Amino acid sequence: MGLTPREKEIERMVRRGWTSREIADHLGIARRTVEAHRLNMRRRQRTVREDPDLKRSLESLRRRVSRLAAELAHLRNAAGARHLLRPTSPRR
Repeated sequence: MGLTPREKEIERMVRRGWTSREIADHLGIARRTVEAHRLNMRRRQRTVREDPDLKRSLESLRRRVSRLAAELAHLRNAAGARHLLRPTSPRR
């Protein structure tokens, strides 16, 4: 389930570090309304995290990203060491 436009707006503010009181004052709504939106967002996120198919897919992606990061680090190290092995030409 996606977020409502209001929840998306609140989510952006939360990510920027705004408190529920600041969000409520800015939007002209009650603090409890903001807290209810935040609770709904957390419930939806929990539901998504608990979906077994999605959980497997995310874990597979995490493993792949981890392998790619290790491979990239290895390639960077190899590229850095390669210049040390190249013969240097005499400077003129």
